Amino acid sequence: MRRFRGYEDSEMLNMDETLVWFEMPGKSTLSKAGEKEVRVSSTGHDKEKLTVTLGAYADGTKLAPLVHLPGVRLPKKEEIPAGVQIIICGSGKKSWVNKDSIMFWLGKLYGVNNRRRRLFVWDAFRAHIKPKVKDAVKTKHNSDMAVIPG
Repeated sequence: MRRFRGYEDSEMLNMDETLVWFEMPGKSTLSKAGEKEVRVSSTGHDKEKLTVTLGAYADGTKLAPLVHLPGVRLPKKEEIPAGVQIIICGSGKKSWVNKDSIMFWLGKLYGVNNRRRRLFVWDAFRAHIKPKVKDAVKTKHNSDMAVIPG
């Protein structure tokens, strides 16, 4: 596809979602041999996680991260780090990616670009290959789509 269309590095983007744990306590500690008890500090959030969508062009340009927060309300503006986008998805303690959050990411972060066609590369996650998403990538975002099989 790159040879066929002659894409430059600044026109090829990869995007994926990843889990981020609130706390990741280690499996090992530094303690003296023979100690019967070793304390590990924890905030109690070691089972909580959220999803972050990351995107980068082949030339190294990174898009702002999109943080998928579980719940019903957005944090206050002063609580959101600069350069980070937030979307509320899911309910309770779970955040997940779906067709709507993909469409949000496409519109807010990937953006409309009709100047020159781009190549969009991502995996075969079911929300990525929904007909509405594929059509938006092709028409609204003027992009070809390459799907990496599972």
